[in-house]
Amino acid sequence: MPHTAHAYPGPPRTPSKIRKALVLTTKTTKTNDIDTIESITVIDFLTGEILYDGIPPQDSIQNQNLDVTEDGIRRARNVLDQYVDENTILVGHGLNEDLNALNMATTRIVDVAIVTSEAVFGPLFTNRSLGKIWELEVLTGEMLGWDEMGIDGGSGSCLRDALAVREVLLWCLRGPECLRVWAERARADCFEQVKGWEGLEGDSEGEFEDFDCVGRDDLVD
Repeated sequence: MPHTAHAYPGPPRTPSKIRKALVLTTKTTKTNDIDTIESITVIDFLTGEILYDGIPPQDSIQNQNLDVTEDGIRRARNVLDQYVDENTILVGHGLNEDLNALNMATTRIVDVAIVTSEAVFGPLFTNRSLGKIWELEVLTGEMLGWDEMGIDGGSGSCLRDALAVREVLLWCLRGPECLRVWAERARADCFEQVKGWEGLEGDSEGEFEDFDCVGRDDLVD
């Protein structure tokens, strides 16, 4: 019988670390009036897996040409870059601060601060400055019923904030009617606090139909 050739399978492939959507939070300190990254937390939004939480690791060989701020950015980016590509969605609260700290830009974001504010004020502020931003601790208290976020870690904990961001966005995605009711109450509170506002009666229902650059289906299996 003729010899049957067998294709060499090659070395085993390393599973890709790239994730579809990540929750990102950073903690910074001021160094010469510049934000220096102190710690970073990265969580897989879809699975809840904590991919990294802590101080970005030092290299075995440090680059002596980098100052403290540049070195912190490089080390934090090395952590994040393992899990992102051009299609990865970043989820956070006040993400502009995290992205600025990391010296990076992307349009693939979902910011719960923007999502909740747009739910309250409707299309009036969609292409303008938002009327109000709700702090993360306020959102977790009002939406999730958490007392002081309900997570160990202390004030300013990256992990606490990342877990809270994920739970708030999941709450909004899974219960659009609950989000609408919350938004109506929040809008009413704004009317009470600031008399004379006009044009805020727009319907906020369906705000999740239009994320900035990101579709709802991208975040839900």
